[in-house]
Amino acid sequence: MPCSKEIARSRRARERMMCTKANLNTMEMNLQHQIAESKVLGVLKASSEMMATMNELIKVAEVRETMMGMSKEMAKAEFMQENVQEMFDDLVWPIFQSPYDPISIRALPECSYLQEPEEAEEEQEAVVDAILNEILGEKMAVAGSSPASAPQMAARPAAAAEEEAPAEEEEDDISEMQARIAALRAA
Repeated sequence: MPCSKEIARSRRARERMMCTKANLNTMEMNLQHQIAESKVLGVLKASSEMMATMNELIKVAEVRETMMGMSKEMAKAEFMQENVQEMFDDLVWPIFQSPYDPISIRALPECSYLQEPEEAEEEQEAVVDAILNEILGEKMAVAGSSPASAPQMAARPAAAAEEEAPAEEEEDDISEMQARIAALRAA
């Protein structure tokens, strides 16, 4: 029986050692948990210090006021832009839709930017020719020549460049230029 008592004691000792081992494992896990929590607390403390420093530097109230002021100014600018656009559409756009100037009721030249590129170039050339003819007419009048011959002399280089065009188009262009020159002289 002594043997059985020792076996029973050793079993109890073994159970106590297992309980002690389990308690030690639990304590080790609790310590690891506390170490991890302290690391997280350190990081949170550093983060909160950084946030406090940023709040001091940025001054959230001033930024909020600035943003609200900017929002108001942008709303005003948008309102003003809409009003200017409406006014532009009401006042200026009818001029481009009508061939007549509503102020002096005289014919406006066609807008070259609304035409095709080739038509725009022809229109620009015609305007340049008309201006040159007017200037040459004044110079020839001062020099003693007849002003009527000046448009013909200035029209010759333009006509030489357009020899490839049919004769009817040349006559139309020349008559159109002469009409413009007459309109410029009358104005």
